[in-house]
Amino acid sequence: MSALAQTEWPTTPVPQSIKQLLGSFFELGDSKSEDAARRLADEIFTPEGQIMVNKRTINGAKEISSSNRGLLSSLQSRQHRIAKVYTCNESADDLMLIGVVTWTFDDGQSLDGPFAARAVVQSTGGPGTPRLKLYQGWADMSELLAALAEPK
Repeated sequence: MSALAQTEWPTTPVPQSIKQLLGSFFELGDSKSEDAARRLADEIFTPEGQIMVNKRTINGAKEISSSNRGLLSSLQSRQHRIAKVYTCNESADDLMLIGVVTWTFDDGQSLDGPFAARAVVQSTGGPGTPRLKLYQGWADMSELLAALAEPK
């Protein structure tokens, strides 16, 4: 299921191209595919794009392209679901998102955790080609880290 399938959108119209960008971002971010991080750098972010999650900062295409390496190796899957989007301006290119991420472990057990994020979108000049300039997320990952630390 798409991360945006159940999303409540703001009354300020969010362009379809931005919705598609966000959908692709979460699809790639949750993917265990070998080329997902490279595709994030090439297709989703601006060349100087930045990802900030809690205290971790990833700057630019080079770092983004190697950012997911080994990140999901101890999980069967990760899935984000966006519950609600708020826009911070009339152009809907500065957004706040709230949602839930589900981490599924190799033993089939799963854990849900709430998160919030800011997504700043920049037009690349061509029609329908926005890119993320910034994705800044906040999540309490203490339960996930504790579960990963438990002996299996």
